[in-house]
Amino acid sequence: MSRPAKTVGEVLRELRKESGMTGAALARAARLDPATLLRIESNERPNIRFSTVCRLADALGVSTDEIASRAGLLKKKPTQAAVSAQAMIAIEGFSEVDSLLNQARSRISRIKKRLR
Repeated sequence: MSRPAKTVGEVLRELRKESGMTGAALARAARLDPATLLRIESNERPNIRFSTVCRLADALGVSTDEIASRAGLLKKKPTQAAVSAQAMIAIEGFSEVDSLLNQARSRISRIKKRLR
């Protein structure tokens, strides 16, 4: 019998407790309002922006893959992850962030060429 997957909020609370951080300390480190973190951890806010998950992962010293894996959102090989529709909602904005990163890399490359 398989155990039901945890929510991202439950995983974040678990990781926070494992790290010995208080909710206030994690919220401060991730540049979040403590009330927002409380709503995330208690699943009152189930749809979390990817940028928020990234900030929380960074503050906790873990990867976003670790969070997704613990929440049961990744298959065994994270590089070939099949993300459910629910996970896509939870990490909304990822494609926009990826697009912005690619644009920034392209601009940096052009600037470097001009400087040579």
